[in-house]
Amino acid sequence: MPGPRPDWWKTHFDPETLSGYALGAKTAAEVRGVVRLLGLGAPADILDLGCGLGRHSLGLAALGHRVVGLDWSAAFVKAAAKSARGTSASFVRGDMRRLRFRRRFDAVINLFTSFGYFDTEAEDLSVLRGVRRALRPGGSFLIDLLNKRWLLRHFTPTFWQRSADGKVLRAFNRLSFDRRSSRLSNERTLYLRGGRVRLTRLQFKVYSLTAMERLLAAAGLSAAAVWGGFDARPCDGESFRMIIRAKLRPRPIFC
Repeated sequence: MPGPRPDWWKTHFDPETLSGYALGAKTAAEVRGVVRLLGLGAPADILDLGCGLGRHSLGLAALGHRVVGLDWSAAFVKAAAKSARGTSASFVRGDMRRLRFRRRFDAVINLFTSFGYFDTEAEDLSVLRGVRRALRPGGSFLIDLLNKRWLLRHFTPTFWQRSADGKVLRAFNRLSFDRRSSRLSNERTLYLRGGRVRLTRLQFKVYSLTAMERLLAAAGLSAAAVWGGFDARPCDGESFRMIIRAKLRPRPIFC
């Protein structure tokens, strides 16, 4: 199966491809889960990293939080800003590897497996270091990932998804997983209303909990808790998601 271009993420995501994931019905529960898992009291300053069309940002803003959504896609940022008029959410275009915020946020969130897209682990580490710089003392980082333990137990090379959202009726997924590099590739065929068919390809690195703990530590963060879903279920080999809450690591004191 041919792989995607190295920078596939720059053009892959658009309203049409996102509609194939049937995300709308999940958003409210995920927003409630973010608040619960982070223990947020309103109003908090939150950075939604890789915000897409802003579905989580807008939900958190509706609860009284001040949210900045950041995404690479100029089209997504423009659409999210239009939806956010009259709310406490704002949106900016940016590269998550080059965050310029300094001690601005009480929480940073990165949801819907929006991590591991880049070619090297060093680039992923640069994302986490930017998160650490963006957090205020006492702040938290919540990252939502595909659970590698679940993937290794339940890997299925092909499967169908059905969606009533938007233009996509169903999607056929053809996957491959390279255990050496821990990269998951997916060739998705979207079947759209009106008979149109669209082929898309994506790829990302799937981190284990141990690997994420190591990467977080290298960035100056430490994993404080891990769950298997936004409902706070335990993370084990049967949980599809791995949601980690990380905190700033204490700086060493020398005398």
